[in-house]
Amino acid sequence: MPPQRTPLRAINGNRKGRGPDLSPYLRGKIIGHAKAGDSPAEIQVALSVRGAVRGSITQDNARPNGESAPHSGCPPTYTDRDERIMLRHLRLYLKSTFNERRQDCDTKMSNSTIKRLARKHGL
Repeated sequence: MPPQRTPLRAINGNRKGRGPDLSPYLRGKIIGHAKAGDSPAEIQVALSVRGAVRGSITQDNARPNGESAPHSGCPPTYTDRDERIMLRHLRLYLKSTFNERRQDCDTKMSNSTIKRLARKHGL
């Protein structure tokens, strides 16, 4: 069952379910305990960390500086060709609406993507 919302409080769809990331220092301490031969349960008790120990140990090779890798994000919903077509349409038809632009270019770009393209190219 999902967590209950506090009454009269805004719903935040961007809430992280995992909690905050560990600092590189704390990850280094975890790896040091693991290399000393401590079990993950012993490390959790010694450092007062819950649930992040096994993942930190297994992903140690992927983190050369102990920092988390950035998330990849959503893949784009358009191709380079769609971008060129949209830029041409932006230059030729300055007053058209977002819906007209999408229909004329036959793409599924969001309004924010179209705005970002226009801003990026100075239109």
